[in-house]
Amino acid sequence: MPCIRHDLKDQLKKCSKTMADLSRETGIQYRRLAGAIMGYWYLRPEEEKQINNTILAWNNDANG
Repeated sequence: MPCIRHDLKDQLKKCSKTMADLSRETGIQYRRLAGAIMGYWYLRPEEEKQINNTILAWNNDANG
């Protein structure tokens, strides 16, 4: 069983976004995303990449 994704939770807090915002932006169902972040299952590699790219873009927007 995977671990709770504290790294993603911390990144979302830093850019003042929620899992719902991430779900809307990436198109990943909220239940699937929340389950993966809470450690119930893994995301597919392409979903991981999409999440990382979205958070990176949000951080870049926040930093100007």
